[in-house]
Parts: sequence; C-alpha cells; structure tokens
Amino acid sequence: MSPDALSAHLDALPGTTALVTPSFGPPDPASVGALADRLGHPLPPDLAGFYDRADGLSVSWWHADPGEARTAFGDIRLVALDEVVAGLPPGSIPGEDPNDQTVPIDLLHHRHAVVARVRPDGCDLDLILPGARALRLNLDLETYLDRALAVGGLYGWQFRCAEDAQTVLEETSDDGFYPLAAALFPEADLDVFLHRGVPSETWAPEPYARRFDEAFGGTPGGATVQTYDRAGPARPSAIRRAELALGVRLPAGLVAFYRQMDGVRVEWDAERCSGQFTVLSVEEMVGGPGWASREPWSHDAATQFGLAESPGPLQNALPFVIAPDDDVVLRPGMQPPLGRLGRDGIQPLPPTVPEFLNGLIQSRGVGGWTRDFLGSPPEGLESALRAAYPDASLPSE
Repeated sequence: MSPDALSAHLDALPGTTALVTPSFGPPDPASVGALADRLGHPLPPDLAGFYDRADGLSVSWWHADPGEARTAFGDIRLVALDEVVAGLPPGSIPGEDPNDQTVPIDLLHHRHAVVARVRPDGCDLDLILPGARALRLNLDLETYLDRALAVGGLYGWQFRCAEDAQTVLEETSDDGFYPLAAALFPEADLDVFLHRGVPSETWAPEPYARRFDEAFGGTPGGATVQTYDRAGPARPSAIRRAELALGVRLPAGLVAFYRQMDGVRVEWDAERCSGQFTVLSVEEMVGGPGWASREPWSHDAATQFGLAESPGPLQNALPFVIAPDDDVVLRPGMQPPLGRLGRDGIQPLPPTVPEFLNGLIQSRGVGGWTRDFLGSPPEGLESALRAAYPDASLPSE
C-alpha cells in the first residue's frame, strides 16, 4: 500500500480520524552527503532506497465505534533525512546517546522508537522501548515500511516482527491486534505478523498444492480419477473474516493450507475401493452462500454445519472435509481441534491439522481412512488401497 492509498483508506473508514502528511522526498542531496559524512561511508542501498520512498512520512489516526471509547490507534512517524542531519531533540529516543552509526527511523507513541544500526552494506533495525530496552527486528528497511503501511502503523505490530517477540508478547496485551487489523485493513496479509520471532523466509509450510497435484493429477496403478478440482489460494481477507465470524484464530496449519488452496474436490474409483471427498473453502466452512447451496454427501445432520444456533452435537462445530462416510469437522478453540462425525455424534481425532492433511494425501482419501486414527480401519482397506495407488498407505504406516 502506498502512503496515498493509506490516506484514502483511512479517510473512508467510518469512525476514524486520521492525519497523513505525505513524504517530503526526494531527499535533499546535501542532506544525503551530510549523513554520509557522519557515517564515514556512502549510504547503504537499503537506507538510500528508504529515503527515496518515504522521506518524512507522518501518519496518525485513531478509530472509535459510535458511542464507545477509542478502540484502536496507529502511527507512523518516519524521521526525515534533514531532521536526522540536524539532530533530534534530547530524549527523542529513550536511553539512546548520540552515535554516528545509529539513525532514527520511526518515532512512535508511548516513547517507542525504531532505529537503524548502519553498516556500509546495510542496516539492522532495533525497536527501542522505555528503559532503553532494545529488540532486534527481523525486518529490512523496505519490509518495515511495507508492513507499517499495510496496517497503518496499528499499535503493536512491530512486536510481532521482533526476534524476542514471544517474551515481549507475554508482557503486553495481545487481545486486540488481529481482530482490529482484520476489520480495519481487510486486504492486509496478517500472516506475516503471525510467526512471531521467526523470519518469514525461514517459515516453510507443507507444499500442499504441489502434493495434491502429484497425488491426484494422474492415474497410477488401478485407480481412475473422475474429478480433481483444486482452488487457488484463499484471500487473506477471507481468512480473517472467517476468524472474526468465529471469534477465534484458525489453527496455523489450517491457515497454511488455505493460503495455498481454498478447497479441493476429488473423486476416484478402483476395483476394490474408492475415494470421494471435498475440503471446503473458507467461505463454505463458516456457512457462507457456497455451503448453503451444497448438497452434503452424507447424512442429513451435515446440513446443520456452520450454524452457531444448531442443536445437538454439531453446535460449535464447522465442516472441514465432506465425504460419503468420513465427514470431518473442525472444533475451533478445542483440543483436539478435529473430529469425525458419526451417527452418535463427533469422535475426536487425535492428529493436528497438518498431520490430518498429510494423512489425507497419503491415503488418497480412500473411504474409511479416518477410522485408522481411531484404531479401527476397515478390514482389507490397506491392500485395496495399495492396488489402486501403489505408493499410498493408511496414516499408521
């Protein structure tokens, strides 16, 4: 998001008061030279590029629902290059003494600040807290600016990008950031703020889309695939709307799946077994129009899925995988989060969501495969599956 786009977005938000001062750039060449002299070397490319994009951008906003107290605020106060050269007033950065290799980047509310520790080849970013505590951020300058603009500088976002983020979050309130960010900035990819203390480039989710394509894109062995319909990635805003509707965070493993593919439908047949299943889209899972128009493959009780007011054992359960004899539900906020729907209600399934999805691919979703998690797979299912897919197996194998 650009500064102009952020300004327009904030102006359009009901109940939001915002003040946006555009970047002053391009920076004065004399100021560039003066900072280079102070550093003792030319500005590294990331710092020079940062000033070219947003030299002195200032954003301040607060949001309140009608009739309620202030519910959210955010700020971005990027220090202009000429201010850096002139020198900030004493105390602008808590506990920081003047240092030729330290450049102030962002001055925040509550006496927080972000500074760059400059090297000839680049910068390290630290979040400075009251008491002069410094937290190293897992961000370069360009990414810092992108993430700040994505959520309008919503208070607390930097904590979720710090190397020591878990410790900080134990000391600060984590109660409102994600619902507020999803409601106020629905197009933002909030998953980049989810993996606390882990650089985004080191987080490698299971390659679900590729594995599904490899498992069902051909017809190995004795199986014939009639239907293989895989959706593309779910929009981050759709995932966050679902979480707002549920009032809980979806399991991280499920979010990783939906970020790659927003549901899939598979039908295959073989001589002694078959597989039919649908992993519902995010919208279908939470009871959207797509789900309302779907004819469930199994018993009538499935029509109650996704309805918060539904009676009986399906209350607070959401449909996840629909199959003729192996409907699986998601139970948000419960441990374990998955369960197999039977005529007598829901039997909890022990695996995590990633383990379940791996089992679904490994077994090709053959009818009855989830019973293996409960220790009672149908007799002869393993050999029938191997005849259809020689490289497949039940998850206990």
